[in-house]
Amino acid sequence: MIWNRGHNPQAAPRAALAPKRPEVKLGKNAPAPGTPGYSLAYIEMMWKVEMDAAIARLHRRLELERKRLTRQYWARFWPVAVGIVVACFAPELREMVDLLFKPWGLGLVFPFVILLERPELHLHGTLATALPHFMLYAEFPLEGLLAKSIIVGKVTPIAVLGRIACLHLLAATLLLMVSGAIM
Repeated sequence: MIWNRGHNPQAAPRAALAPKRPEVKLGKNAPAPGTPGYSLAYIEMMWKVEMDAAIARLHRRLELERKRLTRQYWARFWPVAVGIVVACFAPELREMVDLLFKPWGLGLVFPFVILLERPELHLHGTLATALPHFMLYAEFPLEGLLAKSIIVGKVTPIAVLGRIACLHLLAATLLLMVSGAIM
């Protein structure tokens, strides 16, 4: 066993716990230790060390606040996420609504799809078939985004459903006006 003469294993914990005094490095014109100038330089050095530590704590706290606000910001987009989930089932939902509520169901649930299928828009060729199909999938995420952007503050399910219901009723009224049922 090799004996290390300068190492005392019990002295290391005490040395680690003892507060460290920063060394004052002042340069050529440094006052001698024990003089009033040296004490002022030491106080200034300690103030700088404490300010650096306070600034580091502030940066850590601001970073945590920024992360928390980012999570809260993205959590407010839940209507868009629900719209994307509903859009995955939009074709099946359209068939089910068409079977159960034949004359008026599609106009209430998918009013923008029906509006894009109307001949008054004068869409020709592939655009006439592609645009309603695109709107079938895009309607609910776009409505979720619209509802999220209209509501200021906390986005609640009742507020989102109220905005989307108003939007669908307005679109269904427009559909009735275009079809000539309302004059």
